[in-house]
Order: sequence, then C-alpha cells, then structure tokens
Amino acid sequence: MAELSRGAGTSRVLSVEEEDEQDHNALILYTSGTTGPPKGVVHTHGSLKAQVNTLCRAWNWSQDDVILHALPLHHTHGLVNALLCPLTVGARVEDAAPFKAERVWDRLLRGVGAAETARIHGGEILPCGSGQDLEGARAPPSSPSLTPVTVFMGVPTMYSRLLAALPADLACRAPYADAARGLRLAVTGSATCPRPVLEAWERLAGAPLLERYGLTETGMVLGQPLSQRGRGGVGVPFDGMEVRVEGAGELLVRGKQLFKEYWKQPQATADSFDDRGFFKTGDTVTLRDGWFSIAGRTSVDIVKSGGFKISALDVENALLEHPHVRECAVFGVPDEILGESIVALLALQPAAAASTEVASLRGLQAWAQPRLARYQIPREVIYVDAVPRNAMGKVNKKALKAEYATRHKHCTT
Repeated sequence: MAELSRGAGTSRVLSVEEEDEQDHNALILYTSGTTGPPKGVVHTHGSLKAQVNTLCRAWNWSQDDVILHALPLHHTHGLVNALLCPLTVGARVEDAAPFKAERVWDRLLRGVGAAETARIHGGEILPCGSGQDLEGARAPPSSPSLTPVTVFMGVPTMYSRLLAALPADLACRAPYADAARGLRLAVTGSATCPRPVLEAWERLAGAPLLERYGLTETGMVLGQPLSQRGRGGVGVPFDGMEVRVEGAGELLVRGKQLFKEYWKQPQATADSFDDRGFFKTGDTVTLRDGWFSIAGRTSVDIVKSGGFKISALDVENALLEHPHVRECAVFGVPDEILGESIVALLALQPAAAASTEVASLRGLQAWAQPRLARYQIPREVIYVDAVPRNAMGKVNKKALKAEYATRHKHCTT
C-alpha cells in the first residue's frame, strides 16, 4: 500500500489562478457505457473546481483525514471524490487498488491496533483464535499499528465483499467492528446499494453508509447530509446545484459543476440539454418532503409492464432480502401482452443453490408474494454464477436486455 500524498499546510479549497483558465479543458472522462456507447465527457478547470470545493465543504474534508483509496481513477468517484478532494485540503491518500477485501480489512484493523487480535497475516484473514499460520510461515508476534483511516469510499460490491470477508464466528468480529467504527465517513455510490448491505454495514459499524448520486457529466448532484446518513434515498441537492423533475420523473440539473461537452459530439451535447440549460440525466427520481430517491435509469431500470411503471431497483431490493440471494439484476424484456415482462437474474449463495425456495421460478414467486405487489413479481428467472459488472460495479442492463430477449431462456421449475 503506497502513500500517494501527504499535503502540508492548512485546509484550503481549490483555486484557479486566472479567471479565464476556468473554461479551459482539464480532462476527459468516459461514461461507463451501461446504457449506450461510452462518450468522452470534457470537464474544465472551473467545473472540477466547483465539484471539489462543494464536496470538501459538504463532507468536512480536512488535512487530518486519511483515505484508503481502492477505486479506479478513470471515473468521477475515484478521481474527483476520493483523490482530488483529499489532495486539495492536504489530507493523506493511501493507495489500496486493486480492491481486495482482506487487504482493506488489514489496513483498517492496523489503524485501530486490532490486527493482531484479528489474526491477519500475509493478506489473508485467519480464523479467530486459531493460531494458524500460512504455508508453514510463522505469524509475526505483533502487527505494527498505523495511522487510523478516517474515510473510505466504495461501490456497493466492495461493501458486500467486505461484509462477506468477516469471520463466520460472530464472537470474532469485534476487532472488525472497531475498525469500521473508526471511520468518520464511509461513502457508497456509482450504483444503488442494496438495502441488506446498508443494514449489515450499519449493524457492524454503528453508523450508516452515506449515499450520494452523481454522473460523469455532472459530478455529485444529490447527497445525504452528514447529519442525516441512513435515512434512505440519496438526499438533497448539493450547494450550487439546481434540480428539476420533469414529465414522468426525469431529473434535470444545472450548475457550475456540469461538463462542457461530449468530445467531438456536438449534436449529442446539444441534445442532452433543454432550452433552459438543464442537463437531462436520464434518471427517474421520486421526491418526498424535499428528499430524493433514485428509481433507476429511465431507459433500463423502469420496466413498463401491464400499464405499470415498475422500478427494477425496488424489485432487486426485495429479492436481496432473501439470505440465499447473493446478487440480483432485474430488467424487462419485450412481451406481446404486457409490453415488458420482468426478468430476474439471480446468483445464489453456493451452499444454497439446490435447497432454497428461490431456486425455482415458482418458489421465488411464492416467496415474493408478501413482499411485492403482484405486478412487480418476476415472470422469468435466470440463474447465474455471478451477475456481470464493470469496473465500477455497475450492471450493463442494456446488454442483458438484448441478450436475454433474444435467447428466451425461461427458467421454471
């Protein structure tokens, strides 16, 4: 694990030396390509300045922070949120990429002086109290303590894997709980975090994950205030962001954080804004008492079936409540009668694949009946070893829809 930077001096915000430099191109980030071909998103020095300064204030970044960085740097989450923000205020960034749950736990535990108790050696977590060594090597008598990590940011899959790496024996989890509780801020994003993961992390850490929403084109748009973490949804607009909800619930945003253009795609750039300069996010939201929740990408996460508009994310959260469902992706495929039929792609826990009631379509439907409205219950189920994801933990539902609409794999009993 390498330390990238330890800034000196007092907390500060990002500045651009010359006013006219704010409109100069600073970098190009590419969209994830989960709903269409990737596009080059051009950000200026001014848009990056706005993004960084907003997050530094909202998340109380300071030079005393230490972030364990395990995210890719070719996305906003890893580059802006988790790297430029801490470097701007002079905080310390420690590189932990590529992500590995055991390595992250190792560093977190050493920060609270609990590595020896947890019996970590050679990057592998050993059974609590086992006295077991690796391949005949002797574990060191003690593990060196390090500066405590105060911030961690990850995609939902990372938190899921961190939880899965915990010792099976509940009595052995105390050091891990201490390590998780040592974080002043743990952020999840880039994809919707399943409710079971949110609940399990809060039980372990004693504090909820902070959820936020943003896009490559916009930076962070919505976020839970630090004082209201765990309330559900993605919170309220960050300072400086104007938001509108149009039509059937599409979120539109405007502000200094927004990108300049799609690289060499002037028509796509023009089409992505309305006549008032608001960017069309392509995401459907719900708004209640000033608090936003994401229903999903309008093009792939909103299933139009039998006259109903169904959030695939709501169905996924319900199915993930079953302890034998490890991963889930829900999407719609064309149906002559309903318009779209709901399909669930499931990865089950290995030991449960043959015995659980959700190992068949009829069993899944019966289990889901008390938890979902009738029109939300999947009509097809496909079992896989793992749900395919990109580097940021996102599922390419556009590709899944195209693949399974043509393959017609109907898995029943």
